[in-house]
Order: sequence, then C-alpha cells, then structure tokens
Amino acid sequence: MLEKIFVNENNIAVFICPECKKSRNVDVSKYKNLDKASKIKCSCPCGHSYNAILEKRKHYRKKTNFPGIYVNIISSIGANFLEEVGRGTLKVTDISRTGIQFTLNIQHDFSLHDKILVEFRLDDKQKTLIKKEVIIKNINGLKIGAEFFSIDPSDPSDKAIGFYLLK
Repeated sequence: MLEKIFVNENNIAVFICPECKKSRNVDVSKYKNLDKASKIKCSCPCGHSYNAILEKRKHYRKKTNFPGIYVNIISSIGANFLEEVGRGTLKVTDISRTGIQFTLNIQHDFSLHDKILVEFRLDDKQKTLIKKEVIIKNINGLKIGAEFFSIDPSDPSDKAIGFYLLK
C-alpha cells in the first residue's frame, strides 16, 4: 500500500514510517514544480523501505463512503428565483476543508463550473447533515470533483467538516 505524504507550503513533508512509526520532516523542494502527485521510494533509518506518494494538495482529503443527493439548480433569466433542473443520488468518496469528490449513480450532463447543491450526512456520532453548494471542477465519467462555493467558519456545515477531518 502507498503511504500518502502531504507537502506543506514550505515544501516540507512529514514522513511516518509504517513499520516503526517514527516521523521525520524532509525538505522536498526538488519536487515543488510538479503539479500532480509524485510516487517515491522511502527508506527509514530503522531499515524499512516503503513507497509513498507526495501529495501537493493544499488540504488533507479523507476517504469516505457517504450516500447523498444532489440538486442541479439554475437561475432563471429575468427572475428572482432558482429553478431545479435535475436531482439524483451520489456517493461522497472523499472530503476536505475545501471540497468533495463524489460518484453519481447515473450519467448526468454536468459541465465544468456548474453550481449544484449537495446534501449528505457525516458518519460522526451526530450523523451531521451537510448541505453545501459546490462548483464542479473535474468530471471523469461518473466521478466528480467539486469545490465548496463558500467556506465560512461560522457555517455549521463547515464547522462539522473541520471537526470530522480532525478525527
């Protein structure tokens, strides 16, 4: 299994050996110009070798498996209301502070930069309901990457996501 190693804004990555659990901070500046994840081979002073992926995302992404729904809405031209143009089910497959990845159960005609509403429940004790508007950033078949339209520390959904990512 590949270990995911996140690189911070100072190009420092924290490597944790899966064998002995010791950590070390490593300057990975030589990888700073890569715009996607990089697979590397790591050797720990304890003698264990393992493969890892240097992840250049700004925020940690947590794997999930949440059922949910989406509502595709548009603003009606000349009107002061939103019109629903589609709805369906989804499965949230990962979540971060700034967005989600989800899989649709059937093909939909989303386009990049469409704004949709997503609703799902976290698997925390409270089964917290998350309702967020998202902007479609990536479409790969039925797999969609989306960024939260807004992030507000006082928004109950954003607070719940923040706490959820900490555990």
